[in-house]
Amino acid sequence: MFILLVCSALGSNIFEEMSKVKRLSIEGPLNGSNTEFTFEIALTVHNKTRGTSFAVNCLLSSRQKQMILAGGALNIRTQQ
Repeated sequence: MFILLVCSALGSNIFEEMSKVKRLSIEGPLNGSNTEFTFEIALTVHNKTRGTSFAVNCLLSSRQKQMILAGGALNIRTQQ
């Protein structure tokens, strides 16, 4: 039941508005433990010392995504 609630929350427009993210895709069953949500996140870095700001974009390779989902490169090596 908990997974259904999490998937429902992540799939809602309210989550996108509150988190300031854009949902790009949903893969897998809509309310299952294998559901994968992909979001685009807009970040701005503010340098308070210099009074400057700049937008940040981060594109991840499939290997980098696997590392993040596994909790680090060492965890990937132990799973292989």
